[in-house]
Amino acid sequence: MGEDKTDVGVSLVVTTPDRLPELASLIHDECFCLDEVKYDQEQRTLEIPYRRIFHDAPRRLIRNWLVYKVFEVDVRRAILTFHDVDGFEVSDGSHIGEYSFNDLAYDGPRSTLTVLCCEDCSLRLRVSGLLIETHDIETRGKATISYLFGVIESNSSRVYD
Repeated sequence: MGEDKTDVGVSLVVTTPDRLPELASLIHDECFCLDEVKYDQEQRTLEIPYRRIFHDAPRRLIRNWLVYKVFEVDVRRAILTFHDVDGFEVSDGSHIGEYSFNDLAYDGPRSTLTVLCCEDCSLRLRVSGLLIETHDIETRGKATISYLFGVIESNSSRVYD
C-alpha cells in the first residue's frame, strides 16, 4: 500500500481577484472527475476533489535516457472549495469525465467565477463573494512525470499505489 498522510493542511486561500493567478498556477494541469464535484446549496459551497501531481515534493528518477527522463512523485489528494456560491452550471463539450484545470476567470460586476479546463469543459459559478480555498487532505499513491529534452513535461494522469 502507498503512504498515507492525513490533514496535510491548507495550501492557499483566495479572497481577492489579484490572488487568482496564484491559485490557477497551483492547480493548473491537475486532474479531477466531474462526477465528484459536489454542490451544497444549503452551505453555498462547491467542492472539487482533485489530485496534485505537479508539486514541489521530491521526485525519484526512474528512467534516464539521453533526451527523456521519467520521475515518480507522490500524489497529493486535495479539495478545492468555493464559498458563497449561489448556483453553478457546467458546460461539458468533451463528455470524458476526467478533466484538468487550466485557468480561472472572475467577472466581479456579473458576480461570476469560471473554472476553465484544458479540455472542452468549464464550470460557471454565480458567487456573492470571493472566497476560495484549496486544502491538501492526504498524500496517497504515486504517479509518473516525463520530461522530453528536460523541458516538455507530461504525465499519463494514472495514479497507482
